Amino acid sequence: MAALDREIATYQAHLGALLDHANEYVLIKDSSILGFYPTKHEALKAGYLRFLDEAFLVRQIKPTDGTKQLSRSLLPG
Repeated sequence: MAALDREIATYQAHLGALLDHANEYVLIKDSSILGFYPTKHEALKAGYLRFLDEAFLVRQIKPTDGTKQLSRSLLPG
């Protein structure tokens, strides 16, 4: 398992409930949602204070992930 795979899966699995905190930043470690913060800076600070040099995820909560889907072929007709 790659770094942060568990945290990303946790975010995706709980996105429906997380949307109550839309536009805030969530702190996730392993499969635990540890808190919500108004700014990315505050979330990162909390993560570094708690986990020092361990991996953790800070992500802004949004209804969509911003991924754009494109057709396989970009050529006309």
